[in-house]
Amino acid sequence: MITYVRLKTCIGDISVLYADGVISHTMYGSTHIKEAVERPLSYDLIRLQRGDTDAFSLLDTALSKCSPFAISVLSEVYGIPAGTTISYSELANRINRPLAVRAVAHAVAMNPVPVLIPCHRVIRKTGSIGKYIWGEERKVSMLQYESTKQEDIEEVASVGISPFTEDPSTIVSDRHVL
Repeated sequence: MITYVRLKTCIGDISVLYADGVISHTMYGSTHIKEAVERPLSYDLIRLQRGDTDAFSLLDTALSKCSPFAISVLSEVYGIPAGTTISYSELANRINRPLAVRAVAHAVAMNPVPVLIPCHRVIRKTGSIGKYIWGEERKVSMLQYESTKQEDIEEVASVGISPFTEDPSTIVSDRHVL
């Protein structure tokens, strides 16, 4: 069974899909959710959004189709703090593969769980935003939100509320068999 958890974020609805109780992937939008019902944000999502290093293993199922190289890239991306960005070149250096910038960019682009692994925080060396799976405008919006509200994000995360959600009471889910 698939469970959808919808997060209302600064860029619109994000759906986190759970397959048999583990995170499978994320999707932009929620039109596929039919009879949504209220549900509190899961502790796992809170831990992931805080960037807890122990929580990264919660994404094992979502990353199961990724290569070891991609997992090393996405693991490093997961550790980029909110309100900061790094370039694809810097990311390649951090994983000790300085000549693999294009491969790093490809791994970032194939991230199965955008937002939970914050690939929007990776930009071009020139400082330009670059592409994003859900569009450049949303990437810019997320970066602006994170940089202008960093204090608020940290305060909200410290009490266990999703920093991506403007109103935590709007988190809903639906169980739907595919």
